[in-house]
Amino acid sequence: MKLTEEIIARIQFYLQENEQKKKEGKTKQQKKKIDIFEALLEEGYSIVYTTICNAIRKIQKESLEAYIRQEYAPGEVCEFDWGEVKLTIAGKM
Repeated sequence: MKLTEEIIARIQFYLQENEQKKKEGKTKQQKKKIDIFEALLEEGYSIVYTTICNAIRKIQKESLEAYIRQEYAPGEVCEFDWGEVKLTIAGKM
C-alpha cells in the first residue's frame, strides 16, 4: 500500500497526540516512529516502516542528526537516566 492522505492524517494525529503529551509533561509516554508504525499496522494499514519514517521526517521537517561513537575505559564514565512518568488515575494527575 502506498502512502495515502488517510495514512498521513493518522500519522499527523499521532504526532499531535505526542505534542499534547509533551505539554502535559508526559514525554516518556510519547509514541516513537516504531510505535506509530505498529499502531498503523494494527489499524489494518499495509505499509512499510521506512515509508512511515520518511513521512514523519517530512511532516516534522527533521534535520538528520549525526552521532559520534565514544569509547571509554571501563569505570571511567557512568551515565543513567532518571526518567519520569506522569499518570492520570481516577481523573487526578
